[in-house]
Amino acid sequence: MRWRGIYMACEGIPCIAIHSSLRGAERSEVVWHEIGHHLLHTPTTCFFTRSTARKMEFEAQVVMACALVPRPLLGRTFAELQEEYGYTRELLWFRKGVFEQFRT
Repeated sequence: MRWRGIYMACEGIPCIAIHSSLRGAERSEVVWHEIGHHLLHTPTTCFFTRSTARKMEFEAQVVMACALVPRPLLGRTFAELQEEYGYTRELLWFRKGVFEQFRT
């Protein structure tokens, strides 16, 4: 699989496409990442610098992490969240970092 999800404009209409093979927590992560792009970025063809692209990806990841792991869940252990929701340690560490940096 070369791509997991994409946010684009189709005839001027914002669209999100998610790879059909994705399931469970991985699919949820990709869906929320692309929703993050929809909420924060325009879906037009643009040329970005590497730092701008990294910033946009980081912002979409923050939206995804906050959507999947809202503040009330932050008091639970990684093991509990992994078992109940299937979240990866990478997602949980990222979410912890978002909370520590932004207090949200």
